[in-house]
Amino acid sequence: MNRIFKILYICTFIFYTNICYSADMAGYLLDQAIKQYNDKNYGEAYTALNNIAPTGNPVAIYLLGTIYLNGYGIEKNIQVAHDMILFAAENLPNTNKELAEDAQMLLIDMYANSEGPIKNYIQAYKWAYIVNSTNNNLTASILIKLANTLSDEEISLASNKAKEFIKRIKKNKNED
Repeated sequence: MNRIFKILYICTFIFYTNICYSADMAGYLLDQAIKQYNDKNYGEAYTALNNIAPTGNPVAIYLLGTIYLNGYGIEKNIQVAHDMILFAAENLPNTNKELAEDAQMLLIDMYANSEGPIKNYIQAYKWAYIVNSTNNNLTASILIKLANTLSDEEISLASNKAKEFIKRIKKNKNED
């Protein structure tokens, strides 16, 4: 019995150490990627963020989305940028409110001003409503401008979707 306990103890110690090391390494890699991004070393940032993004880290995905959006060192890809920034906008509010707001503001701009399949005034209004709900004065004028391009029914639809999102974020925050 004593021998089994020792083996379990050693296995647990090794397993726990590896988990802690992995978590520290992921944090370190993200910090390095952010540093490369901020230093405008977009090639290195792109490589690092591309390795981190499959883990579902919304910060890495957001930064990678902005690289695609702006074509920093790579070919612009608005659709990929949109998908990544949307993921970040939906998954950052409980962990990084400031970055979530940045992602949401980018979505507003993409939906309101892009050409092609991404252009969607209802979605722009929805995200402006969400950002505005955090008492951000930046979006009050955007909401008014978008309201002039939408019907009452479309405004209601966008507002309801925004309220559902806000409710889900608050619920997730309360569960944490």
